[in-house]
Amino acid sequence: MRRILTLGTALLVVSAMAFAETYTGKLVDAGCAAQQQKDAACNPTTNTTAFAIQVSGGNMLKLDANGNAKAADALKQSNNSADRAKDPTAADNQVMATVKGTLNGDEIKVESIEVH
Repeated sequence: MRRILTLGTALLVVSAMAFAETYTGKLVDAGCAAQQQKDAACNPTTNTTAFAIQVSGGNMLKLDANGNAKAADALKQSNNSADRAKDPTAADNQVMATVKGTLNGDEIKVESIEVH
């Protein structure tokens, strides 16, 4: 019985990972984006705690709590995070990201994130 349970759990984990998708777009401050229009500059800074990704077509997809933590770490480790902190509204301070995860409504359950 224990063997069947272990095998079932392993199959469930593997099948869940198979449904992961990749989303590429502009990483934004989700709090700012929720309060302003889609065209507003909501570039994230090292102090941002809630993130979203703006994909093609202007759709905003929020990141889950785990994704927010991963995005914050990736942003802090990126090469030009100090430049972004000076003026986060500058157009050249846009942060592009690739997020791998599972979409649930308008939120992505993040497996990994890469900041460009």
